Amino acid sequence: EKTKAKSEIEQKAKEKTNAINTDKSLTDEEKDELKKKVETKKEEIKNSIETKDTKAEVTSEKENGLKALDEIKIEEKDKKKTKAKEKIENLKNLSKDEKDNYNSQIDSSTKNSNIDTVIEDAKKKDSEKLDAKKQSVNDKIDKEFTSLKEEEKTSLKEEVKNATTIKDLDTILEKAQALNEGNLEKYKESVKKQIEELKNLSKEEKDKFTNSLTPLDTKEKVDEVLEKAKEKDKENLNFEKTKAKEEIDKLDNLSNEEKKDFDSKIDNATKKAEIDKVVEDAKAKNEENKKAKEKEDLDAKKEKAKEEVDKLDNLSKEEKDDFKTKIDNATKKAEIDKVIEDAKEKDKENKKEKEDLDAKKEKAKEELDKKVKEKIKEIKNSTLSKEEKEKLISKILQKQKELEEEIEKGNSKE
Repeated sequence: EKTKAKSEIEQKAKEKTNAINTDKSLTDEEKDELKKKVETKKEEIKNSIETKDTKAEVTSEKENGLKALDEIKIEEKDKKKTKAKEKIENLKNLSKDEKDNYNSQIDSSTKNSNIDTVIEDAKKKDSEKLDAKKQSVNDKIDKEFTSLKEEEKTSLKEEVKNATTIKDLDTILEKAQALNEGNLEKYKESVKKQIEELKNLSKEEKDKFTNSLTPLDTKEKVDEVLEKAKEKDKENLNFEKTKAKEEIDKLDNLSNEEKKDFDSKIDNATKKAEIDKVVEDAKAKNEENKKAKEKEDLDAKKEKAKEEVDKLDNLSKEEKDDFKTKIDNATKKAEIDKVIEDAKEKDKENKKEKEDLDAKKEKAKEELDKKVKEKIKEIKNSTLSKEEKEKLISKILQKQKELEEEIEKGNSKE
């Protein structure tokens, strides 16, 4: 039975390894990591099967082992390629065709280092496009928009410097052109676009700021509204960051290092959606850690429970094995507690039965001894010769010994 069970584990591990080798969504490093886990788990299960004494225990260990091998995997969201594509998607200055091209390179990559190179190339391309656009806008501010005052040029160039997307730069360019033309209404429209691009304002807040631009009659007043909108955007972002960090701090199954890592990601976030994603990932990791800890605690409780069963002196080996199999199959602590309770109850029943049986045996032996003594007395008082008496008494004593042995075995009906 053990040989058959171990053979099934070997076959399952082989199938799992083959599936890992043919999974194109994994890098070579991820495949090696998973295959190592499969090999380690396979040997662990086989060794555990070897220690089992009953068919039920072997079957239970085999089934648990097959399930454990099945569960060895890397979640889609944690795969190197998935994370890499998320990084590509977050590069705001690449076109769809450029992103598709980089994603295609990621799909065809087999090593972590290849993917890292693709990401670096994509980031470089994104940065180069942004820098080129910034240069183009600055050139127009300096050379084409001749009606701008020096302080206006300085202010616009500061906005160009802080811009993070080509879309932001297009809006700044529209703003510069409107200012150059002395067209306040056109300038307001460009400022409205800037306000609409602020990622951490609600629709109501954006509407409030953009509507307040309508009656304004100077560029300075319009700029003041824009600055207030930016301040509110930053305030909202910081509020969300503080709230997110407080939420993460309450997750009891994260280590301090894990919490610090998530907090760092929150600090680097530029909009609420990014913060929400960090919190979502933190909760998922918290749940993962919780399940791992629960399994660890459950396994420890199982071992302790089996030791407790072994200490119950009034259970047979078969009874102990049966209770230990039930413990192995338990999925909750309450189930283990119930098995222990049942085992102790059975131990008490067996002890009572043994005590009752011992009492019956003792009584039977006492009655037998009484009859033997009466018989011997009768023989001694008989007219038999001394030799005949001794011979008959010897037979009786031998029979008494045999009957006592039968009584002790619990088999005598005499």
